[in-house]
Amino acid sequence: FFGFNGNTLTLVDSNGEGTNTSPILKDLQCVNGLPGTQGDVFGQVSWCNTEPFWNAVNAAVANGQLNVPSLGTDSLGNQCPSTRSFEIIDQDQSDNLPTKYLLLPDGSTAQFTAANQAKFTSAIEIDNASDEALIADFINPAIGCTSFQVDSIDDPGAKVSALSTQELQALIFQQEPVALVPLNDPDTLLTASQTESPAKTNAYRIGVNQPQLGSGFNTDDGSPTNYCNNLVDIQPRFLATFQSKFMSVTTPDAGIGNNLFTFLGNRFIQSFANLGCTNKNIPVSCTLDSSAGNNLFTFLGNRFIQSLANLGCTNKNIPVSCTLDSSGAATSCSITLNNGTSTHRWR
Repeated sequence: FFGFNGNTLTLVDSNGEGTNTSPILKDLQCVNGLPGTQGDVFGQVSWCNTEPFWNAVNAAVANGQLNVPSLGTDSLGNQCPSTRSFEIIDQDQSDNLPTKYLLLPDGSTAQFTAANQAKFTSAIEIDNASDEALIADFINPAIGCTSFQVDSIDDPGAKVSALSTQELQALIFQQEPVALVPLNDPDTLLTASQTESPAKTNAYRIGVNQPQLGSGFNTDDGSPTNYCNNLVDIQPRFLATFQSKFMSVTTPDAGIGNNLFTFLGNRFIQSFANLGCTNKNIPVSCTLDSSAGNNLFTFLGNRFIQSLANLGCTNKNIPVSCTLDSSGAATSCSITLNNGTSTHRWR
């Protein structure tokens, strides 16, 4: 699995040939977009040999050779979220990696190990604030949950999370409604035309161990409408429930929100738009000002808003709103939920 903080990740061999033309990459079953379509990319992710890998892993689970821990319960007694929970997904779920690196003063990088941290004391930790890292490094610790971890192969004695462990755990334990990559995911739109593609959606799903369209949970068909509805119905309540905890956590990206809550609120709103959702009465809004901040509640709120935008969701009346500064980072977020006759608003 490969992750990237830039916009477009493609794989090439030593001769500069890509996944559609390189015999080497074809033998390794490398994929970075719709197979057979030149220039088509997912975006920030790609992978090699994942289909046989997942087949072997799934068989090991079925045969009792691999034990996967349950998701556990959060500090309120609810099932902990997974990477397929509508509580935490955005417009391009199940993407990128929870890998960390050390950025050295000279611009080079080093593996994030205890030995390197002791050696390079002036290094800066760098990572990717995608779903896989967001849940493992920010959300779960804040609400009393722990992601499925395995022994690190490069840092003796350390335990680390991974896309593979988290997606496997989500496959086995996520309760319905289960969030699966939809047809309106920006990563699965055809690069040339930006139109929906069942073939590309299925290619992406294969890479992250999800059922193909028309199979799996309730014969899931990748419906953009269902995805948007679940996003709007579920995520704002989760953000509101843990607002105080998220507001005390440092933001994964100060350019999105000044804490984890505003980050997620802004992310929600942007995901709503990018998904093309048309829902009304969205309970999340963001307010922007002239300075970016640094805590978890604004991060989560902003992230929720961005996810709606990036998924192209067209839902109306989104229950999350954030105030943004001049750089687009959320500095405060509010969630308005309607429960019967009462409306609740948090700041």
